Amino acid sequence: MAEQVAKDHPECRCEKCISGCRSLPGLFTPAQAIQAIDAGLSDRLMAVGYHDDRGTYRALAPLTTPKDGVYHPTAITPHLRLETASAKGRCTFFTADNRCEIHATGFKPRECATALLCRTDSDGPKNNAAIRDAWALPEGRRVVSVWEQMRAAA
Repeated sequence: MAEQVAKDHPECRCEKCISGCRSLPGLFTPAQAIQAIDAGLSDRLMAVGYHDDRGTYRALAPLTTPKDGVYHPTAITPHLRLETASAKGRCTFFTADNRCEIHATGFKPRECATALLCRTDSDGPKNNAAIRDAWALPEGRRVVSVWEQMRAAA
């Protein structure tokens, strides 16, 4: 399980892996997103919109800040991005000393925990598809709704 991967293994601090943190953070699973929301971090998450044969749905990921400070045209707001291109930027949980602030919490995004960009035997691509699929299901949609309610109440 990816939560155990993140908790039980030290962070990879190679340039390839930290480049992902600087440019495009991974998606949470719906269960991880609920944990992050419960930890009081809803203001540090963003929704990324997708559209495919299942319709339109959103997935939650760490909030990003674009490298140049200019959001992609499909960024509706900093907390709502219409596509992956608009989600690019530095992860809100990537610290100034190149560490993951939520690495050992149990809710580090599964895409981040399994990506291991420095390894060719990583399960990243297989996991990424499954994670995105989970957001199209009723539970994923419910989690986005919970997050939206938390954001509206803030």
